[in-house]
Amino acid sequence: SGDFAELERYNGKTAAYKNEDFYSEACKGITIDDSIDKKISVINWHGFHEEYTNDEYCNYVPNAESEGVTRLQNGKGVLLCIDKYLEDLKDIGMYDKSTIIVMGDHGKLYDGCVFIKLPNEAHNEMQINNKPGVYDDFQATILDMIRAQNCDSFGNSWLE
Repeated sequence: SGDFAELERYNGKTAAYKNEDFYSEACKGITIDDSIDKKISVINWHGFHEEYTNDEYCNYVPNAESEGVTRLQNGKGVLLCIDKYLEDLKDIGMYDKSTIIVMGDHGKLYDGCVFIKLPNEAHNEMQINNKPGVYDDFQATILDMIRAQNCDSFGNSWLE
């Protein structure tokens, strides 16, 4: 996460979000810049991490844990963020066209959980792959997605 903390997005805002900030921005709706043919969005946000900052409605709660916000309430707020973002992608017609990759923040140190939705993939077509993988294979996966030649030297693609 620290690697992305200082990144700036095209509009000058940082790429790292607190849950309530991500939700607030998602509630404004997603817009597409038609002058850009292909786009990669990197969204780094707090998610399910401890030091809870939001309730189940993704409202900011100062000192949330000491105020009684539970892990379950925080998690519901996080899922509300995800749902809002994915629904917005659907509303503007970009969900089916998009590749969506969700990763946790401990990938450098641990094997991580990864979710990948490919373009035009229906939910009933998604499969669970329990093959061990590490985040070092992210580069090989991206190269595999764009059908690059000789990407084996970058590790194993998660799509294999």
